[in-house]
Amino acid sequence: MKVLFRFVVVGAALSLGACFNNDHIDIANMSPAGSQFQAELHKGYSELSKLEYDEGDWSDGYTFSTKARKAAEGEDVPPELVWDWDVPEETENELYQAHDTLGYWMRMGAAERVPGLMANAQVAFDCWIQEQEENYQSADIARCRDDFYTAIQAIDNTMTWEPDVEEPMVMEAPPEPAAATPAPPPGRPRFYTIFFDWDMDDINPVAQRVVDSIAEDWLTEQSTLNLVGHTDRSGSDEYNQNLSEQRVDAVTESLVIEGFGPARISGYGVGETDPIVPTADGEREQRNRRVVVTVAE
Repeated sequence: MKVLFRFVVVGAALSLGACFNNDHIDIANMSPAGSQFQAELHKGYSELSKLEYDEGDWSDGYTFSTKARKAAEGEDVPPELVWDWDVPEETENELYQAHDTLGYWMRMGAAERVPGLMANAQVAFDCWIQEQEENYQSADIARCRDDFYTAIQAIDNTMTWEPDVEEPMVMEAPPEPAAATPAPPPGRPRFYTIFFDWDMDDINPVAQRVVDSIAEDWLTEQSTLNLVGHTDRSGSDEYNQNLSEQRVDAVTESLVIEGFGPARISGYGVGETDPIVPTADGEREQRNRRVVVTVAE
């Protein structure tokens, strides 16, 4: 009976896997109906789901093939949310920061201007967070993480340095060649998120590591830093506005201690008006208690 039961279970599992695989093939062969960005997402998620199916990870394979289908149908398909995945605590801050970076470039119009790069970044982020939750295939984690930063660097270079193609051409003698301004090295982000404990503006050890990273990446550059302070919704509007400004002041002080000149730093607080996670009024939410640091040329 035990042998028979084992054959039944294995047979059911193989049948389920074949069903998922056939579904993946049908989705991969869909003709995208939406924007170029959605078409690129469809392609990227189809490839990612196949990798997971080939490894026998039907659950994540199904997740990504579903996102591929939605993209092909022209639906909005956002990147995964960090708090929906059980990733190691020491990786959370970097993943939140990466998610914020995706959001920034979406708001800046990268999905329209560089749809392929933006889709590559989003798919690589989802690959990274999925592998990070499993946390045992270090090579796969590194590959997805590196793919994300490579795509972000390409977006940054294109969106920042690409000349305006709509400007009229002026026929004149070319200027003397100037030394090229070096682009930031791959993997160096322009956006950092520093989180705070409830009702506090102190820089805790986790926050200090982010401050240290900012200094390591940008202290020797001429870039300026823009800080925006936030709170959760557990408190009055006036109290939270003051607290968000105090958090900006705390980060500014820490950056000055690291060696940044005060003239390179600007910032303001927005209180509880721009949460990452929508909550009811009065509710505590750690992910909303933050200062976002943006590096600008």
